[in-house]
Amino acid sequence: MVNESEKDVLDEEIRPSDDTTDWESRAKELENKIGRARDSRKSMKDKYESRITDLETQLKGSSSQQIESKPDEKLLKKLNTALMRSYGYMDIDEVAIVEKWQTDTGKDIEELFVNPTLSKIIKAEIDDIRTTKTNEAATKNIQSGRGGGTDIKTDPQYWIGRRENPPNTPEYRDVRQKIINHMSEQETGMKSL
Repeated sequence: MVNESEKDVLDEEIRPSDDTTDWESRAKELENKIGRARDSRKSMKDKYESRITDLETQLKGSSSQQIESKPDEKLLKKLNTALMRSYGYMDIDEVAIVEKWQTDTGKDIEELFVNPTLSKIIKAEIDDIRTTKTNEAATKNIQSGRGGGTDIKTDPQYWIGRRENPPNTPEYRDVRQKIINHMSEQETGMKSL
């Protein structure tokens, strides 16, 4: 029997027989049966172990393909944006500088901020951009005196509030006329044409 197990062989009912039984041959016969059962079990064990190894290899192959696949770019972009916002870099130009440094160095954004030298350089560049933008915003509405901008002394309300007349010069001629029109409106209650 090829698939006999040791238990089956040992549980076999041994009948008492005549003293003529050759116990040595019987013991050898039982040992042979036990050996065949062990060999059968060993071959089955080897077969299962081989199958397990094959399945593990297939599993490792499929998981390594998943690991090697590119990470989700949208998710990575969102995480990087969140990290930059946590460091206070929200402006488009600030984000562009950090991304430029990331591309140039090949490091993650977190590594850029943790590295003391790189973080100082990036912070200095961002501070320059912030200063430039602040200066541009502060000087945006400033124009020269004759360039058509509003000079406070050419505003009729300035002179009316002070209860004074502007100087009698050609540059204040329009202002004087506006003041006269304003005062005549108040007296008559009608706008002048």
